[in-house]
Amino acid sequence: MTDSSRSLSREYLYELVWAKPATHIARELAIKPAAVLKACKLLNIPRPTTGHWVKLEHGQSPLRPTLPRFLLLATLVPAPLFQVQH
Repeated sequence: MTDSSRSLSREYLYELVWAKPATHIARELAIKPAAVLKACKLLNIPRPTTGHWVKLEHGQSPLRPTLPRFLLLATLVPAPLFQVQH
């Protein structure tokens, strides 16, 4: 990993995907939205369902599942998924 990149923890990615849409996360991290979704799938991170952001805009409180337990070895993600160029 170079000095101009950083790694994201599984817990931090979980918080991100529930705080803003994957397209916004991808833009901020300078990666493709598909990389965000792929990382969530690999790490067993639940994502908001279709319509989640619209429901929030209309004052509803959609359910947010807890982050399921995951094996420690599985949380070591291949570097390209989480390397963010500054």
